[in-house]
Amino acid sequence: AVQFGEERLSYQQLNEKSNQLAHYLVTERGVVPDTLVGLCVERSVEMVIGLLGIIKAGGAYVPIDPDYPSSRIAYMLQDASLGTVLTHSSLLERTGISQSQALLFDDEGVQDRLAGQSIRNLPVQGLGLTSSHLAYVIYTSGSTGTPKGVMVEHKGLVFSNTSRDEFYGKLVTSFLMLSSISFDSSVAGVFWILSAGAKLILPEGREVKELSRILQIMQENAVDLLIATPSFYRQILSFPGGGEALKGLSNVIVAGESLPPAAVDEHFSSFGSSVQLFNEYGPTEAIVWSTVFKVTEGEYLGTIPIGKSPYADKLYILDEQKMLNPIGVPGELCIGGPGLARGYLNQHELTTAKFIENPFYDSSDPSSSQRLYKTGDLVRWREDGNLEYLGRIDHQVKIRG
Repeated sequence: AVQFGEERLSYQQLNEKSNQLAHYLVTERGVVPDTLVGLCVERSVEMVIGLLGIIKAGGAYVPIDPDYPSSRIAYMLQDASLGTVLTHSSLLERTGISQSQALLFDDEGVQDRLAGQSIRNLPVQGLGLTSSHLAYVIYTSGSTGTPKGVMVEHKGLVFSNTSRDEFYGKLVTSFLMLSSISFDSSVAGVFWILSAGAKLILPEGREVKELSRILQIMQENAVDLLIATPSFYRQILSFPGGGEALKGLSNVIVAGESLPPAAVDEHFSSFGSSVQLFNEYGPTEAIVWSTVFKVTEGEYLGTIPIGKSPYADKLYILDEQKMLNPIGVPGELCIGGPGLARGYLNQHELTTAKFIENPFYDSSDPSSSQRLYKTGDLVRWREDGNLEYLGRIDHQVKIRG
């Protein structure tokens, strides 16, 4: 199930260790549905155990990258009111996590108590856990102000995950997760990969910054799916020997920033039609992905579309009066459907401003939702039914995702 350096965990081992942690969180830390539990660890097998253990206990995990600035970490710890943070002792001083908050994976006493817990799955009904409870809270980059905690419920996570299975099928057997769990792309990198029964490979922190080592790991493990930003994917393709090392690939998903035609040319020059290329779009508030476009060689010479909704999400392009724009006319993309987040943690006014009442709500349509999420992204419909991304309606600028 999980590989980190020389460490390996089978699916049975991962499940049992996650269950032991979940039992401990419930009995010793008082975790109940909607309890927020911090997860501040370096890349490790404990990272995946912690993430799953928190969810199995009924809580919601809050990922905190230990490399974040101390002021950002302090803000997240306070804003989320975290009573428990899973971490390692080496991170306490630099992160400011208190002894009372910390549940240390590398503490012998903690490990002894975990080992004494049951390895069985916790009963969901006994926990009082429902699909409307939180699964995780991921903080945005804070590019338009202070970081915002996006609250995602189980039903949204499950919907997003199963929709990936339906659209892509079981296309992966081995996956190298490049992103931090503090980025929303990790949602696909963990839940989709594990639910597919594939191998989740975690590179060490230093390895993520070494293209030669990334390519070596991909070649050694026959990695067949890559998820990356277009700019990073181009770095991989242009690296000496990159194309040779990626021969095991069958699918590439790019997301997080606009896909330039030059990147498409480089992809097909390297692989021809043997490796499929998908261009995804989706904000954190709509659980990572809302549209997808399968790129075909030579089909698009100009702007690469972001595609259509791959599932039941409803996409609306609205003007300033919340009226629908016709084909070809730019407007703000608003997203509806089952894949929306609950809102922003402790920010009621912002939630109300961004998650608006849906003027097109249809109670007879199960894919229709009472709310729409205002993305702030400027798009337009193309004649072929695909969406074209045009930029932001505000002054936010994205740099490498």
